[in-house]
Amino acid sequence: MGARSLFAKETRAPSYLGRTFAVGFFATSSIFYGQPLQCLMIWLVMDRLLKIRFNLLIAGSLTLISSFVPTPLILYVYYITGQTLLRNPITPFSVFSAQARAILASSDGTMLTNLWAGLKLAAARVGWPVLLGSVPWKIGMVALGYCIGLRIHWKLHKIMEEKKEQRKAREDRHEEQKLRGDRTQ
Repeated sequence: MGARSLFAKETRAPSYLGRTFAVGFFATSSIFYGQPLQCLMIWLVMDRLLKIRFNLLIAGSLTLISSFVPTPLILYVYYITGQTLLRNPITPFSVFSAQARAILASSDGTMLTNLWAGLKLAAARVGWPVLLGSVPWKIGMVALGYCIGLRIHWKLHKIMEEKKEQRKAREDRHEEQKLRGDRTQ
């Protein structure tokens, strides 16, 4: 991102921060590894092709939210949601976790093998309910992220306006004192 896009008028629009949080939360709720890379891919499409801007650095940083929640737990929540939507019986967490760990253990830690392991998990027997179950969560995370981004924008806007008013009042008092000092002499 060049300096032009960082300081453009659009970066002060409420929707700019809302989009930033929405993209970050969307990538956070992904079942595949490499969420910051997903933010980069989304940025390339939105910024370069669609001319819709958001802050890539903040969106990528927001993906660290999911670092605190174990991946099998996130996948199991998606699995339960998917199975519920499909009206299928739900496998206990211990069985699901063993299946997911076996697939994810085949990864050696590199980006491509992690992505391949995620794709194998998606294609496995539990994968389709996980993919389906992630959709409502992603929609909810995008909406939540957008709302949080807007709320933060308006709070920052309010703080900036209050500081501007305080600075103006201080300058007015200073001018008043200056004028009184000139009259007494």
